[in-house]
Order: sequence, then structure tokens, then C-alpha cells
Amino acid sequence: GAAATRRLHGMSTSSPRIASMFYRLCVVAASASALRVTVLGGTGYVGSRVCEKLVSKGHDVTSVSKSGSKPDGAWADKVTFVANDLTRGPREGLEAAVGAPDVCVSCVGTVGFDGRGLEVGNGVANVRAAEALAKMALQRYVY
Repeated sequence: GAAATRRLHGMSTSSPRIASMFYRLCVVAASASALRVTVLGGTGYVGSRVCEKLVSKGHDVTSVSKSGSKPDGAWADKVTFVANDLTRGPREGLEAAVGAPDVCVSCVGTVGFDGRGLEVGNGVANVRAAEALAKMALQRYVY
């Protein structure tokens, strides 16, 4: 099951560890200097922690999420929050929301038991993001 898979890959379900893993994947290997990073799903459970970690390392962070709402925490003052529905919004809106990052990290995801909702929230949203990002000169896209 999922727990066995996480153990095999040395992953923990704790969000600080996940945020650190995303940080290493998207930033450390890409550049030693400050980067422009867009985090898709940046107001969610994992995404907000990824944003916080990126800000703590001095990166310029934009969060794109359905709500675009700013979470609590001093770190959030250093993030640009943009509202965009990755599943239903117009493609032009998504491209504008993403901006021109060096790196993009997708923390978009849905949990639950509704099969169609899981497909849209986990699959369609990430496919739309990848299509919008395909034309950009990204150093790295992590999803």
C-alpha cells in the first residue's frame, strides 16, 4: 500500500520533511542563488509549508491556488498570492497567474472518495499546469 511505498522511498508523511524534500528537488539542484519559484496549490497543507521553506531560504515565491488567500504566518507576507482555478479557469488566466518563474512546484492535489473529484483535482489540474508551463523556460518543474 501507500505506507509501504513511502517506506521504500524513505519518505515520511510529516509535512516538514515533505517540504524539505520538495525544496531539495526544486531549488538546491537548480541554483545556489535566489530563484523565482511558483508553487501551485501554495495555500494547501503541503504547499504552504513548501512556500514557507522557500521564503526562509530567500527565494521570490508566488503561490497560485483556487482561493488565493493568504495563510497565517509572518512568512506569508513575503509571498505573492494569486487566485486561479487550475481545473476550470481559462488557460490564459493560468499562464498569467504562474508568471515567469525559474522553477515551478506543483503541490496541487485532492483527497477524498469521489473518483471524479480525485481525477480532476489530481490529474486534470496538473495536466493543465504542465501544458501552461510547457512554453516557459523553466529550470525545473516538480510535481
